[in-house]
Amino acid sequence: MNQQTLTTLNQPLFASAASAAAFALNFSSESYQTSAVNRMAGTPAPPGKGLGGLDGAAQSGMIRAELAGIGFMGEAIIVAEMAHKTKPCPCKAPCCSGEIVNREWAAAIGLLSNFLKETKIAPAYFIVRTNLLRRYFGVDISISEIARHSQLSRDTITAYNAKVTSFLKVEKKRAWAQFDQRLMERGIIDPIENP
Repeated sequence: MNQQTLTTLNQPLFASAASAAAFALNFSSESYQTSAVNRMAGTPAPPGKGLGGLDGAAQSGMIRAELAGIGFMGEAIIVAEMAHKTKPCPCKAPCCSGEIVNREWAAAIGLLSNFLKETKIAPAYFIVRTNLLRRYFGVDISISEIARHSQLSRDTITAYNAKVTSFLKVEKKRAWAQFDQRLMERGIIDPIENP
C-alpha cells in the first residue's frame, strides 16, 4: 500500500453531518458489489472513497448507528429532514403514480406526531399534527389546506404551526449538534470543517 493510499484511507469520508446523513438514509439496499469476474475484466477504478456495494452498506450502517445514538427524537428529526419522502414503486400498475411513501420517513413523522400529542405541543387531531410536520419537512401543503381538511379555522392552525415550528427548530439544532459531535469523534467527518 503506497503513501497516497494510506493518506486517503485516513481522511474523513464526508464533508459534513448532513452529507453523511443523506448518504446513509438514502443508500440503496439494491446496490450490490460488482462480482469478482466483472472487476477483473474491467478497467481499474479511479481512486475514490469506496462507498459502493458492501463498503457503502457498511458505511451507511456505521452512520446510522451514530444517528441512533442521539436518541429517538433527534433521530426522527434528522430522518424526517434528510430521507427521501417517497421511493419508486415497482408495481407498474396503470393506476400507480410510480412512487410510494418511504416507510422510514413516514415512521419518523408518526413518531414526532405522537410526541407532539403527548407533550401537548400540538392538538389531539392526528391529521393536524401530521400535516404540520409534513409541511415543516418539505411537503407542499398550505395552512389553508390543513385548516380545510381538519375543519378548523386558519387562525387556529397558524397558532399550532407556530408552536410546532418553534419546538422543531430548537430540537433540530440540538439533534444536529449531537450528531455532528458523534461523527467527528468517530472520524467520519472532519472536525476542522465542522467547528
